[in-house]
Amino acid sequence: VFRPGHADYTWWKKFGIRDWRGGGRTSGRETVARVAAGALAQQILGKLGVTITGHVRSVADVESRRFVADFIGKNDVRCADPDQAQAMWDAIEAARKAGDSVGGVVEVRVEGVPAGWGDPVFMKLDAMLASALMSIGAVKGVEIGDGFALTRRRGSETNDAMAPEGFRTNHMGGVLGGITNGEPLIVRAAVKPTSSIRHEQDTVDQAGNPRTIVVRGRHDPCICIRVVPVAEAMVALVLCDAYLRQQAIEEASRTPSELSAELAFCDSEILRWIHRRRTLAAGRPVGEGQGDIETNRTAVGAAAGLPGSFLSRLFEVVDGAPPPAEAAAEPTAGTAEAGQP
Repeated sequence: VFRPGHADYTWWKKFGIRDWRGGGRTSGRETVARVAAGALAQQILGKLGVTITGHVRSVADVESRRFVADFIGKNDVRCADPDQAQAMWDAIEAARKAGDSVGGVVEVRVEGVPAGWGDPVFMKLDAMLASALMSIGAVKGVEIGDGFALTRRRGSETNDAMAPEGFRTNHMGGVLGGITNGEPLIVRAAVKPTSSIRHEQDTVDQAGNPRTIVVRGRHDPCICIRVVPVAEAMVALVLCDAYLRQQAIEEASRTPSELSAELAFCDSEILRWIHRRRTLAAGRPVGEGQGDIETNRTAVGAAAGLPGSFLSRLFEVVDGAPPPAEAAAEPTAGTAEAGQP
């Protein structure tokens, strides 16, 4: 029997499977991987001064009027408006008691994104954000900045005027032409009411026979609260990709002085890691795990296109043996021939 509002029917039509155990890959459980990856992306972005804050902007017909970031973690509905949090909770509770559900809007705000991230056509930042958020189950719409509200206003009201100190407004939500403009990114996702409800609903079975169904079990009457960290994660992943693409562009157009500075940094990192490896090797019992280390070294070297002979010479030096040129240049006292070790 197909559950209304779920992907049971479409999954069955595509794969020929009706998994009675639950939603599988269409279940919210799959988002755990997104949140894990997003946590790493947020650490990378955090080092760049980028902060990502998600909150429940509205539930049913209850909408936030203020944004107080510190309040989000202090209420169970993850609302940013101290005056509306209880009303949101009451709307959710009313739906639960009625065996029904409600939807809402999740908003993600991003501060610290510099101008220049994104691309003008095929990898527009707003398009990538929309794609990422729409890939979350239950999300049925996405808007950037004022979004759909822009359709009810004139260009003279919505164009973000510019001044020497920057943009005076942010109706576009921080993106122009698919590229960030340095203003805060504002992204919203429309979340549908939870599909699993205790109301009796009309449906059909796999044979096409009319049936009725009441979905039992433990189901949230509003999943907006759970969508918040998932939306934050997806925004972080998109921004991290955009940052890496922009970094590649900037590296390709570096001046000689910038390139020299980067090479100097790489040299210092190489020396630091050589020292770190020698320190670790000194504390490891002789021969222990050496085979695994060499296997991994060979695999990584092959992936990087480095020949085995080069790796052998490299790690002879790294592991402590003096390089041949160095040895030849420094004679040892008492040897029969100058320069002979």
